[in-house]
Amino acid sequence: MIERLENHSDETLSIVSIEPFGTDNIGRVAEVVSIELARPPEGGPIEHLGAYEVYPPAVVRSGTRCLVHVVEPFSGFTFTQSSQPAGLAVRFRALAPGKAKIDGLRIVYEAGGERFEHLTGGGVRIKVKENATSPSLRRIRNVCAGQVEVLR
Repeated sequence: MIERLENHSDETLSIVSIEPFGTDNIGRVAEVVSIELARPPEGGPIEHLGAYEVYPPAVVRSGTRCLVHVVEPFSGFTFTQSSQPAGLAVRFRALAPGKAKIDGLRIVYEAGGERFEHLTGGGVRIKVKENATSPSLRRIRNVCAGQVEVLR
């Protein structure tokens, strides 16, 4: 999850499109599979922006509690002033060992009948290694079994 979206205006905002910009080795080392909104998990806030090894993004709390973010398409999604913040979950697929990056996301939205564009500063640097694993992934895999997919 690389960016947090909130509406601080008096207008209702409708998201039209979200696309990465400033890419390097996207399509060779990794590809963007999807960009979706991630809502806070039931019983908790958005945990943190950053890299997750499972989809939907999830964390383990108290050793046995799996908190899974609710992901949904952004297309046509509307934010009112009272809407809860959402994260932008960008899902990548590894293609080959190496490094890749995106500088940020271009968000096009409509408000009050006008179209606007916002460039986020939240970029991603990706390092793909063969057979990579981590202790946190093993814990999430055990506690969140059946609720998430391990990203590879």
